[in-house]
Amino acid sequence: MTGKLQNAGEDHGQVPDGVDLRSAFARSEAQVQAILNASPDAIVSIDQLGVIQTFNPAAERLFGYRAAEAIGKNVSMLTPPPNRQMHDIYIQRYLATGSPTVIDVEREVEAIRKDGTLFPMALRVAELSYDGQRGFIGIAQDITRRRQAATELERAKEAAEASNRAKSEFLANMSHEIRTPMNAILGFSRRLLNEPLTDAQKRKVTFVYESGQALLELINNILDISKIEAGKVELAVTNMNLIEVLHAATNTMVPLAKEKYLELASQIDPDIPQTLQGD
Repeated sequence: MTGKLQNAGEDHGQVPDGVDLRSAFARSEAQVQAILNASPDAIVSIDQLGVIQTFNPAAERLFGYRAAEAIGKNVSMLTPPPNRQMHDIYIQRYLATGSPTVIDVEREVEAIRKDGTLFPMALRVAELSYDGQRGFIGIAQDITRRRQAATELERAKEAAEASNRAKSEFLANMSHEIRTPMNAILGFSRRLLNEPLTDAQKRKVTFVYESGQALLELINNILDISKIEAGKVELAVTNMNLIEVLHAATNTMVPLAKEKYLELASQIDPDIPQTLQGD
């Protein structure tokens, strides 16, 4: 740390008159140490051989070692086997080739505490240069909670998808079950329409038949919803008579309106085309 400050003083020219150089260095070093001590992230610096040079309080809390126990030891002590020796390999490879395999890139790695417990850690490494030497500084965070939150989120997503699939299957099964009695209603309604009926009876049977067709269409729509959720929707574009569709929609509501002594009628602009194409 002192070496880096000395280099900085040389780079910026002469020290102003009246300034105690040693006191300035001491204040700067104390300020940097205070920043390291206050950091919520574990900060560990090593030399080019992987030997730990600094070990801040957050690192003590994270790894369980006191700074005096860690400083002077190889940083591989913080990595569980079998990856323990990879630190030295990464460092030497970088020093030899300059290839930034791990420099300035946040990685998720497994670390080990003094008591032997393993935990996931987010690590970012940067290069240092001081006193003509090269070193590295690592900033680490325990991401156990982040991993747990991600796992819980994935489980919740899977549960929601399973629930959605169950709902779609239920809708599809119920729609198929409803089709059987509905087809019977439509079939007998068609047969009644071929029987000799009074005008009033024919209107009523026609209403039953058209309502059954409308209900069958709703059933088909439910099946379409299931297909949409499954990503298998298919559009069936056909010719349709818009006026007939509107009249049919109105007629299904007429009995309900009559029960409340209301008149329900539809008025269609004659300029609206009768035949359209749609799904």
